[in-house]
Amino acid sequence: MQTPSETEKIVAGGALSGFPDSSRDGQRFGRMFPAALVAPPEADLVALGKLVADSPDLGFHPHLPAGYTYLGQFIAHDISFMKPDQGPAAAAAPEKIEQLRSPSLALFGLYGDGPIVDEKLYEADRASLKLGTTSGAQRRKNDLLRSGRPVDRRAIIPDERNDENLVLAQTHVAFTKFHNAVVDRLKNDGLSGELLFREARRTVVQHYHWIILSDYLPRVLDEAVLNDVIREHPLRSFKAAGGIPAEFAFAAFRFGHSLIRSQYDWNARQPRGARLHDLFELTGKNGTLHAAGTLPDDWIIDWSRFYDLSRHGFPQTVNQARKIQTSYTSSFQPLSRLLEHIQPESHRAFPILDLLRGRSLGLPSGQDIATSLGVRALTPDEIADGHHAEFLRSRAVAEQTPLLYYILKEAEIREDNRLGPVGSRIVSETMIGLLREGPNAILPRNGGMPPESPSLSPESTTHFGMPDLLLFVHHSGLARGDNELVPF
Repeated sequence: MQTPSETEKIVAGGALSGFPDSSRDGQRFGRMFPAALVAPPEADLVALGKLVADSPDLGFHPHLPAGYTYLGQFIAHDISFMKPDQGPAAAAAPEKIEQLRSPSLALFGLYGDGPIVDEKLYEADRASLKLGTTSGAQRRKNDLLRSGRPVDRRAIIPDERNDENLVLAQTHVAFTKFHNAVVDRLKNDGLSGELLFREARRTVVQHYHWIILSDYLPRVLDEAVLNDVIREHPLRSFKAAGGIPAEFAFAAFRFGHSLIRSQYDWNARQPRGARLHDLFELTGKNGTLHAAGTLPDDWIIDWSRFYDLSRHGFPQTVNQARKIQTSYTSSFQPLSRLLEHIQPESHRAFPILDLLRGRSLGLPSGQDIATSLGVRALTPDEIADGHHAEFLRSRAVAEQTPLLYYILKEAEIREDNRLGPVGSRIVSETMIGLLREGPNAILPRNGGMPPESPSLSPESTTHFGMPDLLLFVHHSGLARGDNELVPF
């Protein structure tokens, strides 16, 4: 039996402060579409999952720097926090899967319940967030807050999942620094006390929304579908689902698994780069941090290698994400130790678990959802085209395709490698629905684009992306004598 983490115990404890946008009231998942009447054979899904795990790489994405892979994971953690279970068959219906907090895009994983309740996260001013200091000669403020003791390396953050891998942890650090840079600017404007924190948090959450709306979603979704959902009100599917749709959480938004590379060009101190194994080893949750109490300072990320900052004078981005495709990097295999609780052992592979979870939840096939949406479904020949042709043509899954595989195939056959009509509709309806919720939402509830531009946009446009956030942090760091983006 797994022992709940301290974070899970805290989250399960109930509402503590009435802090805006923070809800401890769990919510079940829902459905966008009727459940499938017939489930594909489990053996077929296990076999298909093994093929996905072992397939050749189709190359790099044409317009997606690798940082967005982990931004997507950061967003996913912000949306849902499920109780841990023992495998894909632990729940047979979405309404039986309990969330430990209500879904939102409010950065709960960053702020927790605010400086009064979660004061350990905050500096003495009760406005700035604490950062951890790296280990080594340079000792920079570039790690998650930790105890600093080698025997206890866990991150002191509201959502410990953000310490699952190093790029994700450094993304959390970047948002922490962004918040603190906003606090510094507001202090210069004369704000103080509770108003300082609340205004800083509102500013950060709204710019986070802008990053999702104007930077992340347009890179991965069909533009026409996204724009249609932004204009449309009320949303057909998100509201009807009564919660985060299972089709989103357990299929469509898992496309990010296919983007993960086996190795990344990391920084000037790591000439051989960072292997996927390194990204998990250099955490407190899944690794040892190389036996240090905090992140070694020669492993601080160089963000100019993960986002395109070339127009701002930085070198051209080196790392592109992998294409969205019906294969996961083979480097997932050494990470099977993270799945040691899964039985039987033959199921310990991420694509197998993803496919079996969809089956246990009765997710409809991609073809059935395409029919419900009134869009052309992929043909069996289109589904079977590629590395898995022989298997797919010998099974019924080419006619009734598991939703996750269908969504990956939609993107795989598109020239721009964005999600197709089914994947784009599920993701956009869920994400746009969330971007309309909460007191800091930037999208109006009655449809349409935000009425105001992002206040920190460097060019006063309706765009604010991760490069803009990183540059804001960079310039704030320069004012303090630090070099934030290129640490060496």
